[in-house]
Amino acid sequence: MRLFRALASATALVASAAAGPVAVAQADPAGFRGTLSITHTYAIQPVPGLQSTIFGDRFKATYHLHGPRWRSRFAPPRSYILTGGGHEDLNLHRVDLYQNGPIHERTDMFGRAFGDVRIVRGLPSKAGQTGALLLRLLPRGRFRLGLASLGLGEYGSRLNFELLAEGSQPCYGPAGGTMGGREVYNQGVYEVTEIDRCPDAEPFPGRRVGKPYTPTVWGFDIWNPPEGSNPHPDVCHGRVVPPIAIPDTNICGRVRGGRMVGKTVVGGKRGYVVRGICIFAPRGPLGTRLPEPDDGYWEACNTMDTGGFWRVRTVFRWSFRPTG
Repeated sequence: MRLFRALASATALVASAAAGPVAVAQADPAGFRGTLSITHTYAIQPVPGLQSTIFGDRFKATYHLHGPRWRSRFAPPRSYILTGGGHEDLNLHRVDLYQNGPIHERTDMFGRAFGDVRIVRGLPSKAGQTGALLLRLLPRGRFRLGLASLGLGEYGSRLNFELLAEGSQPCYGPAGGTMGGREVYNQGVYEVTEIDRCPDAEPFPGRRVGKPYTPTVWGFDIWNPPEGSNPHPDVCHGRVVPPIAIPDTNICGRVRGGRMVGKTVVGGKRGYVVRGICIFAPRGPLGTRLPEPDDGYWEACNTMDTGGFWRVRTVFRWSFRPTG
């Protein structure tokens, strides 16, 4: 009996050696560390009769992230909580000129914001703080990194946002002359004033809506605008989806050699078309999403819109390595 067992054991070892090394399942890493960058660029989609120019054309953010395995009975399988810090920077300036005979209109849209971001575990409690990112390892060597929490905080970067429109046209009465006006939306206040008046017209007293405040903005609100009738980015599949669809704001990819390195482009080489002068919405008082009942943001966007279109394109790059 002992001889039989010895022969059987020797036969198994020989067969195992002939078949090559035995595959051993590797344990998941204790944590991950790496960098995520998002670059959102703007270009002009030509419109007949409208002369448009862009002077500032992008939003860019870089986040340095790290985090351990999420160990909790509420945690999804093979998940990690990533925290850290980063910097977001928006520089956008567009000018639209419209002329139809004696009718002239000009609209300027200016948005400038930059600031450091702290990505924290738990509920954000201070300005510049937003929620942690959830990383999940999936079967067959895939992973998913959720980005929705990048807009979870109340107060993002301080935003200097301004809309300015001026227009003029001839008076058609017997007295002739020119009528013109100016519209301005700046830091929560929308104003309409008279520049020129027809000789036989009553004076326009002007109009003012809103109260001054300093708006803020999160990068998540810029490359993924939550409002309007425009398409939304599907980050996971590198495409855009209709306005009624729920956008997938997760990075999806493969783990190779324990690392996660890759790039996703939403909008292809030329970008996808978005309509309207207001390409994103700032945050109002207390970090609320506009529009607010006493804020003239949407009224200003609608009245100053000259019918222009944008082409937008977003590039996501990531590089993570295991730790521990």
